[in-house]
Amino acid sequence: CSSSSDALQFHTGSSDSERMRIDSSGNVGIGKSNPNTTFEIYEDTNPYIYLQNSTTGTTATDGFSIVEFGLDAYINNREAGNMIFYNNGSERMRINSSGNVGIGTSNPVQQSGIGLHINNSGGQTRIKLTQSASGATANDGFDIIAETNNEIHLLNHESAPLKFGAGAAERMRIDSSGNVAIGTTSPTAFGPTLQVAGT
Repeated sequence: CSSSSDALQFHTGSSDSERMRIDSSGNVGIGKSNPNTTFEIYEDTNPYIYLQNSTTGTTATDGFSIVEFGLDAYINNREAGNMIFYNNGSERMRINSSGNVGIGTSNPVQQSGIGLHINNSGGQTRIKLTQSASGATANDGFDIIAETNNEIHLLNHESAPLKFGAGAAERMRIDSSGNVAIGTTSPTAFGPTLQVAGT
């Protein structure tokens, strides 16, 4: 351990190599002598941060790790547990060991396969999709809504059709006037109508 006018340095090994320093700004660098942020780790190959405890074990395949591997970054719970994300003192999202993602629920489930489970115990549950053309306010874009009366609401906020496709092609649309077209993209505008091509 040594100090200078601008840094506290930690050295190990027979070569007395620097391993860590705290600079005059309070930034900590491990493997880096000029840390740019509060805490920075540098490794020539793949830097790891490991967190382990007596329950998970202490081998290289145990615990929790944050890894930079080439151009990729990994956040890895190596145990058969959950990845849990908190905000403002409460759980907001988790990924369970099966790969199901839960928002608003601590038990994300699917009837089969892996998926996203969103729950709101106090009102509507919504998925909102927006892009640059629609804008990004609450009244823009497209919503999928689970209503509190068990109804499902598909809502296009824009003056554009709601389209349904299958087999890589459009099969039905509802235009902004409420006309429904099957097999055609131009329903006749005589007030809200259902038009099937060929009839």
